[in-house]
Amino acid sequence: MAQDAERGAARELEIDDELRALLGALRRACAADTPLIAELEIVADVERELGTVLPDDVLALSIARGLPLSRIVEQTASMDAFARTTHGLGAPFVVIETWGEWPATSVGFVRTQQRGPAQLQVWDWKKWTRWGDHPICGVAEFVRHHLGGDDAVPGSAIMLAPLPAADAFRPRLAAKPAAPQRFVTHAKFGRGEVLETLEGQHGKLRIAFADGERTVLAKFVTEA
Repeated sequence: MAQDAERGAARELEIDDELRALLGALRRACAADTPLIAELEIVADVERELGTVLPDDVLALSIARGLPLSRIVEQTASMDAFARTTHGLGAPFVVIETWGEWPATSVGFVRTQQRGPAQLQVWDWKKWTRWGDHPICGVAEFVRHHLGGDDAVPGSAIMLAPLPAADAFRPRLAAKPAAPQRFVTHAKFGRGEVLETLEGQHGKLRIAFADGERTVLAKFVTEA
């Protein structure tokens, strides 16, 4: 799965125009302002942990809502723990959302090796049954549920404002941009490149100087 993610580096996620418009509307409704990028390294880590490929439309949904992929891991782990304790079985799918009183109702997808459209299922954990007639069966229906509310009539039209081409929802799977290089000067060790800021260690920096790496207090260096 990590190799699959590597092959997908720096590419636009494959979603159809209808879903693109719906996700654009959802992004506005959620007031999400995070970048339109699913970071390659994070996607690969999450896929390894969940034991599944994350379909493009699921990645696009997470981006539109401005939610980290770790949320999917956490929700799946919670439902898996409940299922094993209560029923002696693991969660039958990867959970992308839960609602209602605990034990909750969840929507998710069966583990897959494909990035094509996810086939969603809705599961009642208390009764341990799948809602076979639930209107949510794909990401588009999931988004309509969010935009229309719980009382929306299944299949009812959602009015979407047109987006200018420049503002169209076009999420990508890409490597994390490289951090800009930062150089500093130390009175004794000379010029060096800052490799890491060590949090919680009294303002210390890990710096590569000409004679090797050193950890020094930030107050003893100046910007080069």
